[in-house]
Amino acid sequence: MRSTAVLMTLAIAALLAAPAVAAQSAATHRTVFPQGLRLSTGVGSFAVRDEYLSREQYSGSLPSLRASWSRFHERSGYRLSAELRSADGISSDAVSAQVTEFALDLDYLYPAGRVSLGSRQGFFFVGPSSEIFLYFNKPDIASDGINIAFSFATLFSAGVTSELVVPVSSRLDVSASARLSLLSACVRMVDLEDDDEESPLKLLTAASGTRAGAALRVRYRLLGRVTLDVGYEALLLRVTPWDRVVSASDNLVVAVGLGL
Repeated sequence: MRSTAVLMTLAIAALLAAPAVAAQSAATHRTVFPQGLRLSTGVGSFAVRDEYLSREQYSGSLPSLRASWSRFHERSGYRLSAELRSADGISSDAVSAQVTEFALDLDYLYPAGRVSLGSRQGFFFVGPSSEIFLYFNKPDIASDGINIAFSFATLFSAGVTSELVVPVSSRLDVSASARLSLLSACVRMVDLEDDDEESPLKLLTAASGTRAGAALRVRYRLLGRVTLDVGYEALLLRVTPWDRVVSASDNLVVAVGLGL
């Protein structure tokens, strides 16, 4: 999937290098902000090391389904989204695991100026974000009823999100976005047999536990209010105070939107 990221970057660079159109001069933060309903699916590579279960790295493909709703009011925009990622073929050697991740996000995006990109103008947004994230990992191994053969973590997070939207033509936009959790309340699977085990609930900073993501997208307006997105997305999960869990993925994402 790294080749996909390189190709996306080159394609976007070529689009931005094309001559600017007059329609861009009339654009504002309100008009370029993507509004409406958006349904997307993604596929790519995924790797996780969950030390509660094993120090081995498990890898495979973790397909995603996401639905989002966004609006721009008088001075700011917001985006509510839900994403499910799940697969049962995440494996290490001869052992496979079922991994499921679910995220519910609410982002507020405020206009934060324009960025000059040669002959083009990029519209920058930044704001606070909140997220409820669930992680579940169940290897295909036997359990004796005492040693539980699964692992989970849940994060309730507050962080920051940003987005840069560059109109290329009246039908075509290029965007880049990033989000990072800064403070999280985390519930983590612990050893139920160990009386000295740490509390399963802790407050985490970005240094001890975080979710981060970045994306590049090209959005094309097909007919009327219908849009088609193609993009690349990278995600990272890192939780360290207990048995460490670290996962990373990169995905090719395709989305269909219905604008307002």
